[in-house]
Amino acid sequence: MVAATDKVTDSASDKAVANAWRLVADVGGTNARFAVASDEGSISLVTRYSVDQYPSIEQALSVFLHEVAVHGYSGAPDVACFALAGPIDGDEIRFTNSAWVASRSRLSSALGGISVDFLNDFAAIGHAIPYLDSSDWVQMGGGASHVAYPIVVLGP
Repeated sequence: MVAATDKVTDSASDKAVANAWRLVADVGGTNARFAVASDEGSISLVTRYSVDQYPSIEQALSVFLHEVAVHGYSGAPDVACFALAGPIDGDEIRFTNSAWVASRSRLSSALGGISVDFLNDFAAIGHAIPYLDSSDWVQMGGGASHVAYPIVVLGP
């Protein structure tokens, strides 16, 4: 088993024992990030795993579940949402840049039968735009930025 990297914890969440919680994940060809999401929308216990260190998404998820259990997040989350690097169509998603395959049904089973949602990772960024502060933006090109103007999401 390989240890997680870039672990970030929220000290307020560390002290609370959670009965109900949500799992959020951002999974690409290089890294998989899992975290706990609160009802208010805050994210804590963000943990990054190198995709090439685990044979499957389920195995990386299992390590994350074990790690967050010591922070009071034991048992299955209420729901899970995975932002995935690849086209989202059907039960199985094949990643663009890794050998991993994500299956809603297999992940749901691994999580005790809960509801599992998938969305494309760029779509996830698009959904997040209305919640960003101006300090999260980078001005590109000449001129001044305007809050009411269109915003572009760029990636590799």
